[in-house]
Amino acid sequence: MLHAINGRKARLGVFRSAGIRVPLEDVVTSTVFGPIEFMSPEDARRSIDLICEALALPLPTSVGPLRAVFWPRLPLADDALRVRYSEPDLVFADDVGLVMVVEIKWGAPLSENELAAQWSALSHVDRGRATHVLLVQEPGSYRQAVEMDRDLVDARGMGPWNLELALVGGHGRARANAQHLRSRSALGIGCRVVPDAGTPFGGTRLVRNSTDPNE
Repeated sequence: MLHAINGRKARLGVFRSAGIRVPLEDVVTSTVFGPIEFMSPEDARRSIDLICEALALPLPTSVGPLRAVFWPRLPLADDALRVRYSEPDLVFADDVGLVMVVEIKWGAPLSENELAAQWSALSHVDRGRATHVLLVQEPGSYRQAVEMDRDLVDARGMGPWNLELALVGGHGRARANAQHLRSRSALGIGCRVVPDAGTPFGGTRLVRNSTDPNE
């Protein structure tokens, strides 16, 4: 939570006041990923790999140690998608550039062109090696926004878009939707949601689509 408070994404007074909405999205980002900044490079890398494995995400390849940067303001070359800059929740960078861009949505909607703007802010080299991660509780509500952003990415020649969906939580609607999407492509981005009581993140995980019909 310290990164959220230090980055002015959350205020201590809000947590002490009943009836006021707490900005959970940024607090979750800070609480889950914040400790990585206090670890040795070796422990940080192991922690990142463990989180990626738990969320069925590809392990990032890197040159040198990975660094976590919270809410970076990535400048945009033009204002067509967003004014001046894009601000993902988290990026992981190595000695060459960005290797992973993370956007976390804890019930909040994606804003217009949000993911496309984040991808647009990456250099051509970074787009060729980075993974773009959307971490959500409920994937179905983001389908339309993701499809619109995919059209923008394609139209502006910024592909391929290496987008990965990670689902956190297996309760209520999220679990029901995971069951519904069990054998279908989740948001059309090359993976699907399946129940898995063995995961530490609430009973669901994503697996990559396979050409094997029995898998």
